[in-house]
Amino acid sequence: NQGIKELYWSAAGLPGLPPASTGELINLGEVSRRLGLPMVTEKYLAQLGFEPDQRSKSARLYPAGSVPSMARAISAQLQATANQTSITATP
Repeated sequence: NQGIKELYWSAAGLPGLPPASTGELINLGEVSRRLGLPMVTEKYLAQLGFEPDQRSKSARLYPAGSVPSMARAISAQLQATANQTSITATP
C-alpha cells in the first residue's frame, strides 16, 4: 500500500506525504464538500496517505489545510488510472 501512496504523490510532483496540521479540523462530509466529491471515506483517504488527526465519536477529523493536498492526491490517482485504462466517452 505504501508503494501506491508514493506513486500518487510522485505523479502529482509532490516530494512526500503532507505534514500533519494542528489548525482547523473538519469531518469527512466537509472534506468531501470542499473537494467537490459525493463522499470520501476514511479508508480511501488512508490509501492516499491521510489519517485523521482526531476521532470524535463516529466522526473522523482531518486538518482543513490538507484539503489541497488531498485534491492533488485524488487527481494524481485519477490521472494514473486514466493513463492505464482505455476510457470510452459516451454521448
